[in-house]
Amino acid sequence: MKIEILIIDDSLEIGEALQIIMQNLGFACKYFDSAEKAMPYFQNELNPVIFLDIFMPNQNGLDLLPTIKKISPFTQVVMMTGESDIENVVASLKNKASDFLLKPFSMESVKVAVERGVEYYKLLKDNFNYQETLERDMKFISSIQKQVISPQKNSNTTYADFYAYSFVSGSFYYTEEIEGKTIIIFGDIEGNGVTSSFIGLLTISMLKDILRKETVPARVLSMLNDELYFRINIHTLTAVCLLIDPSLKQIHYANGGNTNPILVTDNVNEITYLNSEVSNIIGVMPGTEFITKSIPISENSILFLYNPGFLPSETNSKKEFETFVLNLQTIYNKTANFDSVKKEMDKYIKENLKNDSKKNLSFFLQKF
Repeated sequence: MKIEILIIDDSLEIGEALQIIMQNLGFACKYFDSAEKAMPYFQNELNPVIFLDIFMPNQNGLDLLPTIKKISPFTQVVMMTGESDIENVVASLKNKASDFLLKPFSMESVKVAVERGVEYYKLLKDNFNYQETLERDMKFISSIQKQVISPQKNSNTTYADFYAYSFVSGSFYYTEEIEGKTIIIFGDIEGNGVTSSFIGLLTISMLKDILRKETVPARVLSMLNDELYFRINIHTLTAVCLLIDPSLKQIHYANGGNTNPILVTDNVNEITYLNSEVSNIIGVMPGTEFITKSIPISENSILFLYNPGFLPSETNSKKEFETFVLNLQTIYNKTANFDSVKKEMDKYIKENLKNDSKKNLSFFLQKF
């Protein structure tokens, strides 16, 4: 099917000449001698290229140009005039005209203008279709991440979620009950996007195999390190592994380059960072070792795991961050569920994203 070029010019002589040139160049062509007649047709056809006269009775081309671009942003408009007026050239380009043709014109100048217009139209459409397809795929992958890699949780004892900058992120978490103990692995794959999210999915698969053999946090991270290094060797990982033992009322933990988890006790004035002397990034070198540390837990404590997006910035001091964390405990104590905590978390996240919209934010809250 031939590409149809639209011509709008009050001069019949110009219109017919352009029709002949377009047909010789292999294009279909439709000619109108006024904007009033042309616009209903254009709104239906959305022609890829329009040759538009600047000076016409009733409505000139410069006034019509913004309307055309609003109806069809991809349409390329070649402005035509018989006057050598630089102001018209500037005004045309300012309103997103793709080219400017000075009458009388040669067949070669028309050929260059129309071929350039068609080529750019196709480029814009292809890019739009690609972006549309990519966005659709990203939304689909995002739904997978929400369901499998980092599913949202909201119960009386657990609240977890993530906010991706561009649909998906490298954030993930995995929990499992093993012999009356709870193991939590929370982390971030290097980079963002589709690759990182699927490596997160692969990491969860690796963890399931590892936890069949080992539950000591330092050993879990060491084994994950070697798996990541030898099986992928293109992405690194930061993660923290925690083993919660309710019988001994202890948390055993090891850190692999992740932000330090925070434990808030029932005494809301007390906040404890789960620091680790060894906090190597996972997947950089084979044989990397980690250290397991232990800390007692009391009833009604809250464990807060978070990625670097939550860390204090120029507009958010450490004191403000800690006040926010302590406030989560206070709110939970009043309601005994995470529904009201969610409102406070959403407020903090919204403020964070307002200061930096390109952040990825992920978190995991566990009540004891």
